[in-house]
Amino acid sequence: MKYEDFTQEMRQDIINAVKDKLLKLGIKVDDVLIDKFISPNNEKEYIRIATSTFNTIPTIYKSICVKGSGCLAEIEDRPNVYDLCITIDYRFEYFGGGSNGVTIGTFHFRVFQKTMRVACLGLTI
Repeated sequence: MKYEDFTQEMRQDIINAVKDKLLKLGIKVDDVLIDKFISPNNEKEYIRIATSTFNTIPTIYKSICVKGSGCLAEIEDRPNVYDLCITIDYRFEYFGGGSNGVTIGTFHFRVFQKTMRVACLGLTI
């Protein structure tokens, strides 16, 4: 299964789960984007998510967003069922220039190709 096989509803399920779990951590984002990229190192397909930028009160960074990526792995004893694990990070930009980040955790999704469903199994912090 590849990213192109995901229906719009499956992508929206991932976006909604990400927004919901981030909100429970106190992170309110307006938009979450999901797309794919091919690693130039090993030509493997990764699924990438990124949020719109947001800030803290009081403002301590120029901008902050959440970004992450992961790949699909077929479950050996269950054909057409895949695990999708996306490790997410805070990425922040300093007022004086430069940027940095820190890992928040990993989203765990189960993707069912036959029924075209995605289930969020949780966020491990």
